[in-house]
Amino acid sequence: MEHGEADVDGIDFAGAQATRAAMRAGLAGQIAPDVAAALSRLGTPDWLLARPPQLVARLNDLAGPADGKVQVPASWGMPAGPHSAVDLYQRALLYGTAAEQARLLHAGQLVTVWEQLRDVLPDAVIFVWQARFPELGR
Repeated sequence: MEHGEADVDGIDFAGAQATRAAMRAGLAGQIAPDVAAALSRLGTPDWLLARPPQLVARLNDLAGPADGKVQVPASWGMPAGPHSAVDLYQRALLYGTAAEQARLLHAGQLVTVWEQLRDVLPDAVIFVWQARFPELGR
């Protein structure tokens, strides 16, 4: 085998598929139906199944500052230093609780940076946010 080639004969694809199915089944009833549907989409990364995204109930619940500095929760894993709005919103949509999103994000700012977020977020996250909030566009 050449350097960099994977030994696909040694990968348990059926076992991985069964594990993903079990993870999805374990989420049933624990997360919102629209989030569960998004996580069932083809290509959803395994790590997203392990930590499903949360969403606010209404876009207007995002009542944080439209600009300026915010104190980011350590659980978001964001390194210290200045960050762009896209970096902040990406982390918030992936790792933030609905309460953190409501406190730190601003609805108008999310709409403004949404097209840029579409380039950096997993498809399942984009899908569920756009399904719940049509004003984000398709």
